Amino acid sequence: WYMMLNRDNGLSRQQKAEISFHKSVKLYKRRKWQSSSQLLNKINSNHLPNALKGDYALYIARCHNRKGFQNNAIRAYYQFQRKYPNHRLAGDALWWIALTFEQRNDYKSAKKYYNILAQKYFSKNVGKEAALRLIFNDIKQKKYTYALKQIKKLMKKLSYNDRMRMTWWEMYCFNKLGKFAEAEERKLTLLKDPFQNYYTMKTFLTTYSDSLDVF
Repeated sequence: WYMMLNRDNGLSRQQKAEISFHKSVKLYKRRKWQSSSQLLNKINSNHLPNALKGDYALYIARCHNRKGFQNNAIRAYYQFQRKYPNHRLAGDALWWIALTFEQRNDYKSAKKYYNILAQKYFSKNVGKEAALRLIFNDIKQKKYTYALKQIKKLMKKLSYNDRMRMTWWEMYCFNKLGKFAEAEERKLTLLKDPFQNYYTMKTFLTTYSDSLDVF
């Protein structure tokens, strides 16, 4: 009985810290962010193995974000990215910083971090998506002409699905600018393969919905 009560006495500080960290990750994945955060705050990160220190810093930031403490989350993501620039999820930290600024309509700050992502991580999905978010933010701000220029630069680097996605937004921008011939040209491109993805289907349905029989 005595040995069971003291069964963790033989564990090193590192082992105890590691066990607590993995428990906190399980809590986080079960959406128990407050409990995860409380457990993380009890861990002395100096006792964690080097391989987990970056993950620990990232989960601190994630918990802040999930609990709605955006300013704390931005600071924690920023510190994580600065301290662990080569971490496998360093790009994801930048993404969440940029997205948080975008959600606040602080497009200038969002643009700064999306630009870093687009330049440094373009070979990864998070970098490509950042390049697209830059364009969407221009459209939100009604900078249609500038957005069209950026789409043109990006097109050759995109997959088919993303090209169709950008073609739809080209059509949208041309319509907003009153350039209906250019908009019609993009619409015809999208209608060539109407069942290939969301944007081609969307174009097909909005074009022909009035002529379709509804039962």
